[in-house]
Amino acid sequence: MMKPLFEPLPQLDVAPRYFTVYIDGYNLYMAINHPKPDHLLGLGWCNYQRLGALLVEKSFACPAEKRRVEVKYFTSKVDDRTAHKGEIRRQQMWLEALKLEAPMLNEKTIRWGIWSPAGQRKEKKTDVNLALEITRDIINIRPSGIVLVSGDLDFQPIVEDVLDKGVPIAVFIPDDHSPYNVGPAKDGSLVRFAYLTQDLLGQCRLKADFIPYLTLKVESQPEFRPCLEYERRRHM
Repeated sequence: MMKPLFEPLPQLDVAPRYFTVYIDGYNLYMAINHPKPDHLLGLGWCNYQRLGALLVEKSFACPAEKRRVEVKYFTSKVDDRTAHKGEIRRQQMWLEALKLEAPMLNEKTIRWGIWSPAGQRKEKKTDVNLALEITRDIINIRPSGIVLVSGDLDFQPIVEDVLDKGVPIAVFIPDDHSPYNVGPAKDGSLVRFAYLTQDLLGQCRLKADFIPYLTLKVESQPEFRPCLEYERRRHM
């Protein structure tokens, strides 16, 4: 479950230039896709461009007027093979609202990866694409600093590689679990771990109406009805 409040972290010193933010969309979604507390799911109705700029502000000692932030959002396209009832339309609604309010967001969308033996969806291509994108950017752009939004332990090698290249990185973990440890030979002064918390997401909500999306979700997952009632109360 996602923690409610953000605890400030020591900011990393960087030269004022260009910052890149990488958001593991599925990992973030799994952190907020819970019926309790009833306000949690609505935090995923988020302007990721604004969130990326906010996380850079929290992570690096660089004045706003001297930084440029590019946010890359990685997700998977739901299709007929993998979709639950109403899920394709819900994803379309979400992506349309996001594109309208965050037109500068760099969206990286692929098809779902594989099914697990238990019949659950697994995203592996997204993780690989995200790691490759960071590697390419380090080589071709060498940003002043990087923000990674994911709690996936599979990203530890890429974080260590970023440190080897001498680029500062802040990792924001959406779920409530301990961050992984980078190797003792790595420069710990270049890395920060923090939790992506409810109050940070709450500052970045999309303006579009979330109720139609939730209404569709409740049709197939009635346990989310308290979330729908909460959103209706918000608009009263």
